[in-house]
Amino acid sequence: MIKIKKSTSISEVLITLSIIGIIASITIPNLVKNYQKTISISDLKKGYSTFLTAFNKAENEYGKASSWDYLPIDKNGKCECYGYSEEECVNSFMEKYFLPYLKIVEYKKREEKATKIKDLSGKNAQLFFSKDRKYYYLADGSNFSIYLNQDNCYFSYIFYDINGDKKPNTLGKDIFLFDIGRSHNYHLQMEKRWYGNTYLNSNEMRNYIKKNCNDITNTSGYYNSFTCGALIQYDGWKISKDYPW
Repeated sequence: MIKIKKSTSISEVLITLSIIGIIASITIPNLVKNYQKTISISDLKKGYSTFLTAFNKAENEYGKASSWDYLPIDKNGKCECYGYSEEECVNSFMEKYFLPYLKIVEYKKREEKATKIKDLSGKNAQLFFSKDRKYYYLADGSNFSIYLNQDNCYFSYIFYDINGDKKPNTLGKDIFLFDIGRSHNYHLQMEKRWYGNTYLNSNEMRNYIKKNCNDITNTSGYYNSFTCGALIQYDGWKISKDYPW
């Protein structure tokens, strides 16, 4: 029997290429996003371990964090940081309790960065990123800054940027929060924005943390996306399908 060799027409080739292009346009962005998520989780977990190790070493040397030299409180209940800048007050605390146990390679201010920080809803998060704030750069390229809450007299937030000055500079993607202070019994932890109520069950706690990770009803933008790191940790160091990314 004579076999007839069928040639492929140009139209068939074009159709095939179009199908491949459509599939690629769908799958490649998802692959890139999943890769970015994987890197974020890995770097966040590493950063948390680094800060927790430093915290534990400081407690071994100076005793429990509840007895550390936080800002003194005057007779009116206000923090006594008078005559000093916020930066100077933060530095005195950090230089004693954290910096000796962290591999800091550089200190600098990032005025332009302060205007570019966003939360997951796209709102500007500049409130907590003053142009005068100093950034501490670690040997792995990450950096962090401290937000000092003088109203409550504790060092409330450590803003940790897993990739330093690189984009996207977004809370919940490459910037996450650690918390240490009276409201959380002086433990270093992921910021949950929850202050000790023990009556929430597991699902309620997760829903609470998730809501604060991306609270689109929060028109002020204050504190939005603060708990995203806690949500990742709560879910077993993974970004679940309902994570707002």
